[in-house]
Order: sequence, then C-alpha cells, then structure tokens
Amino acid sequence: MPDKQTSLLVDLRSQLDQTARLATQMQTASAQAETTFKTVLKLVGKERIESAIKDLPPCDVTVSEHYTPHRTGKPRKLDYDPELRAFVLGCIDRLSFAAIAAEVAQHFSPKRRIGKSALCDWNKSRKSNLANQNPFGIARGLP
Repeated sequence: MPDKQTSLLVDLRSQLDQTARLATQMQTASAQAETTFKTVLKLVGKERIESAIKDLPPCDVTVSEHYTPHRTGKPRKLDYDPELRAFVLGCIDRLSFAAIAAEVAQHFSPKRRIGKSALCDWNKSRKSNLANQNPFGIARGLP
C-alpha cells in the first residue's frame, strides 16, 4: 500500500510540475501577444489619427477661444460683458465694492447688475491675472 501511495504522489508531483511549466508558457505567450497587439494598435491608431487630422478643416480660432464656450459653470458677468467691465474698471480705484455695486445698479439693467461679493472675487482674480500679465483681468479667457 505505501508503494501505491508513493507512486500516486510521484505522479501527482509530476503533473503539478507539468501544469506549472504550461502556466509559465501561457503567461509568456500572453505577454508576447499583448506586446504584439499594442504595437499593431499603435501603428494602426497612429495612421488613423494622422488621416483624421488631415481630413479636418483648417482651424481659424485659438485653443482657448474654442474651449471657452465648453467650460463648465456660469462665467462671470464681468468676464463676458465688456461695457460692464469697463465701467467697473473706471470706478474700482476710487469707490468701495458696495458703492460700485450701487453705481452699476443705477446705470445698468437688472440682468447686468452685480453684487459686492462678485466684485471682490473678480478683483482678486484680476489682480492675480495682472501679476500673470493678463492686463484685462479676464479670468476665463473671454473677450
């Protein structure tokens, strides 16, 4: 009986070794296939991208002008209303934010009015942009 058990254990060990060798060969083959697939994908993808770029119409706007309408969130009134921005810039050095908000309320329609907190936020952004050489204080690249 012990000889039969020993024989079975030797057979089992042999089968386990063979399974391990096959698993290693499968991993190697899988890695080679993945590498080949990635190489082919790069070549085919690169050709497709290049042909797609050639088929595009000529671009007449800058990247920032293209992305501006697609940004998330609501743009600031002072960023997209040049008349309102010019009015505020004319008052910003001599009036408080509350006084500027009151002046805007007198001169502009209710849809174009801004509050003092919006002025404060815009002014902080404007100062930051001035430090970064954006003289008009436009935070989102709007005209």
